[in-house]
Amino acid sequence: MNTIKSQHTIRHGLVVSALTLAAAFAVPAFAASPANSNYGTPVPAGQGGREIGLDSTTRWVNVQQNETVRFVVGGQSFTWRFDTLGTPTFDLNQVAPAGMLGDAQIKVYVAPDPLYIGG
Repeated sequence: MNTIKSQHTIRHGLVVSALTLAAAFAVPAFAASPANSNYGTPVPAGQGGREIGLDSTTRWVNVQQNETVRFVVGGQSFTWRFDTLGTPTFDLNQVAPAGMLGDAQIKVYVAPDPLYIGG
């Protein structure tokens, strides 16, 4: 009787250990970059709801919280989801791929999501 109970306890311990280890390895895959997490999240190409072309005259862009936007600069692009909380304005260079915007200083103005505005 004790042998069966011991085997069950050992199996249970192994299962718990395996699940804990699997969860530990999965967390980094879902974690946002600390530098970008306040500004939203990158999205795979082709999933943008709106496209904004950027050029040397662009000084700002207006987006809405929870909006997904594809930014096009010359022949390059990146897509970003503005799932932000409490970050209404920031520099687009904070989230654009390194070097894509050059020296351009483009401000992002994030309006509140109309779905969550009381009224």
